[in-house]
Amino acid sequence: MLREGDPIQYILDSFAADHEGDEVVARCLIMSFASRSVINSNGLHVLVTGESGKGKSHAFDTMIQHIPKEFRLDGRLSDKALFYAEDLRAGSAICLDDISLSEQMQETLKGVTTSFKKPFIYRTVNKDRKGQTCVIPERCVWWVAKMDGTGDDQVWNRMLTCWIDDSPEQDEKVLTRELFAAAQLPDETEHVRDEMIVCQHIWAQLLPAHVVIPYAEQIRFSSVANRRNPGMLLDLVKSVAIIHQYQREETELKVGRVIHATTEDFKIACQMYQALNGESGGQMSKLTRSESELIQAIEKTHRYEFTVTELRDLLPDKSYNAIRKLLNGGSSHQAHYSGLLEKCPAISVLDRTDTSENGGTSRRQKVYYWDHDRYVAWASGGGCWLARNDAHDDDTGGSGGSGRK
Repeated sequence: MLREGDPIQYILDSFAADHEGDEVVARCLIMSFASRSVINSNGLHVLVTGESGKGKSHAFDTMIQHIPKEFRLDGRLSDKALFYAEDLRAGSAICLDDISLSEQMQETLKGVTTSFKKPFIYRTVNKDRKGQTCVIPERCVWWVAKMDGTGDDQVWNRMLTCWIDDSPEQDEKVLTRELFAAAQLPDETEHVRDEMIVCQHIWAQLLPAHVVIPYAEQIRFSSVANRRNPGMLLDLVKSVAIIHQYQREETELKVGRVIHATTEDFKIACQMYQALNGESGGQMSKLTRSESELIQAIEKTHRYEFTVTELRDLLPDKSYNAIRKLLNGGSSHQAHYSGLLEKCPAISVLDRTDTSENGGTSRRQKVYYWDHDRYVAWASGGGCWLARNDAHDDDTGGSGGSGRK
């Protein structure tokens, strides 16, 4: 599989055997775990948002079964538990599933992701009031599932931000699968599927290496306003290449093995990057799916002024308070979550007092204004492509050959 097949597709097929849909989420988790093996990667971490009960936890539980047991860490964690976890190994996947990220946990997350290539050190005192140094190992990747996001822009900016599929069509597919499973006789063997074991061995066989992108100077972006996003695309390319390392050109240097990424690796990474900036995520905008749906509904009206009641009519499945929360944000467990007024520059609000024609009755309300031109300028930054360079077209390895030096 590693030398002649498609290991990414094999893992996706095994994931799909236990979880319906959410392929982009699965791809993000695969790329994230692969990034730990890329020596010159800054690490890829994943934030999945979506409504409660739509499959975020199940997606994490399914994918984590596909990686070796010694590199899994899930379940509930206190703010400082990671610093004292004796079984936490370098390169582990740390799952935080639908819990509120306290300020301390968010600071830890920012510190660990910034210090991806080296251990993160935390100094404290023990019960005897003596100094103690605690360490979170290097190259750990974080998988975070939240309904409303993290609430901290600095955390959002460090992660691949994707949405769980909570569409009615997905609901129907999940129900069909559940009904089919309920009609089957139980499996008497109750063993781990062979495909899962193969996936675990795939990860075990991947060796750390540097990855070079020979055509990197040909990569173009429609926007570089967020300086972390171009780096994430490059790390996506490197992750694709490292998974296919036994099918890629390799060079031995004093610093170690160097894998040469091909244009096919860029194509796969580019498709993911564009999906995360389109129908499956909010990489550039940092929007949740519900926020994106509200914006798309506003756009379709071709209007520029709305009250909350009028906006609720655009999304009849949302309550009045849910619309207010999408616009203004909210708080949960002392953590603040930004709304569209903070995230999207095309929306503004004004306190307005309306007076009846005879001047006898007045009503004060908040009115939200929509700027279409500003939205177009803000939302057009999720594209990437490879500029043509005839002088190097034959050197980019587009065929994905396995030549070695």
